[in-house]
Amino acid sequence: MDAAVAAVACAAGVQVGKRQVGDLARRAAADVEAFYTQRAVKGAPDGAALVLTFDGKGVVMCSESLRPATAKAARSAENKLVTRLSAGETPGG
Repeated sequence: MDAAVAAVACAAGVQVGKRQVGDLARRAAADVEAFYTQRAVKGAPDGAALVLTFDGKGVVMCSESLRPATAKAARSAENKLVTRLSAGETPGG
């Protein structure tokens, strides 16, 4: 449970109690079966190409998950704006 509390704090920038994290997990788990039952995946026609692209922008990175060189660069970086967050910046991140 401690890992879940830490993950929520890292991703959302807020502290959530263990009881609240447990309640969130139970409520989310109640919908899993209905979600996958409702989510019908249609196959692509023969000969169709499936193309995926990713740029990684806007992906929140937990500072403890960074590689050593990247973590060092992140620690020395300054926020771009003084009064508010720039695009892609997270509170406490």
